[in-house]
Formats: sequence, structure tokens, C-alpha cells
Amino acid sequence: MGLFSTKPKAPPALAPEITREDIATALASTSEKEHFALTVGGVVGSEIGSIGALPEIAFLSDALPATEEVLSIAYCKTPSDAAQTGVIALTPTRVIAVIGHRQRGSAVGQPTVYTFTFAELTRVSFTGRTYGGCMAYFDLAGGNQVALYVGASTKKDNWWEIFTDRVMQEYNRSKF
Repeated sequence: MGLFSTKPKAPPALAPEITREDIATALASTSEKEHFALTVGGVVGSEIGSIGALPEIAFLSDALPATEEVLSIAYCKTPSDAAQTGVIALTPTRVIAVIGHRQRGSAVGQPTVYTFTFAELTRVSFTGRTYGGCMAYFDLAGGNQVALYVGASTKKDNWWEIFTDRVMQEYNRSKF
């Protein structure tokens, strides 16, 4: 029972399990703060018992072909709605963002998936934010642009720089 409620308290949601070795390795290689954002949610000090981006990581794990290796991952969210958070993943040929909607710390509905195949992009750019993380801009061949926040929002964490450098390496490599 809750402290001031007569209703029984709901049990915490079970976090999905990461079954792909490449994704587990990519997650393990992130910084402490990035790992916290991806697995617990938000930044260090946020609500314990949340699920971070684990539902989106599980969705990515199930949706990606087994032959497509995930090289790196980072926390991401939409610029328009902080309740829409997820994971952005780098493979040798593309970047995939899986964004889910949150309601009271739980994932609701189906996630939105953005797929940025390097061959279909005209430009990729990143702009650092003063409070941590960066804005990522993916310019599509048709003239559309998708913008996402990448990285946990903390000044003292530079995982977003490591992730975006890796994205730029793979993007530039694909152009040759």
C-alpha cells in the first residue's frame, strides 16, 4: 500500500532483457551517466525504478536483422517533447533512432522508428549544447530534416562526442 493511499501500490515494471551481444557490448561501453540514462532513465538523481530506454533497446534488438551489427548507442529524445525518449544506434550502414512515449515513467504505445541510411543522407551535423549532449541533424535526400537530442544532458559527460564522432566516421566512410 502507498503511504497515503488505500489502493495497493502497483509493482514496478520489469525491464526488458537485452538479448543481442552487440547491443549489450555497445551499452556496456557507454559512460556511466549515459548508461544510467539508457537503463534507469534521465540523469543521475532522477526517479529510481524508471525503465530508461530499455523498451526501445529491446524493440531495436528484435527489429534489426541479426547480421547488422550495432557499433555504438546513445540516449536520445525529441526536441519537441521530453516525454519522448529512446535510443539512437549506429550500424556500419545507417543510424537508427527508436523513440518511445513515456507516461508516469512507463513506456506506452508503439515506438517511432527513424532510419537514416547513409546513402540516402545529404548531410549529418551535430551542435553541442552548453548543458550537455547535442542536437543531431539528419538531412534526407528529399529535402526533409530530422532533429534529435543525443546524449544524456549533463555538462560533465562527453559520451555524445564519442558517439557522434563515430557516426561521422561511418558516414564519411560510406561516401567513398
